[in-house]
Amino acid sequence: MTEPYPDEMFDEAQRRETMNKTWKVMNSLEEAFSQITTFSFMLEQLQEAVDRNDSQAIVDITAALNAFYPIYTDNWDKNFKKAWDHVVKN
Repeated sequence: MTEPYPDEMFDEAQRRETMNKTWKVMNSLEEAFSQITTFSFMLEQLQEAVDRNDSQAIVDITAALNAFYPIYTDNWDKNFKKAWDHVVKN
């Protein structure tokens, strides 16, 4: 069995590092997307409040949705950009 050349070892280490970075950015993107399920729950709660004609709950849940929406979309955008830059641009 022959020993790998130093260039081959560097290429393998670089490949592993790239794969690890790709996994991390794609995992972060998936986590950012999965947080959107909170909106599904809140929308279900809002629909229940509408069905009960509970105006205070409608106001409260709507305020919560409006407050959290920018936080979730900013997180998604940030993680999408990191993934795009790493996977597509590289």
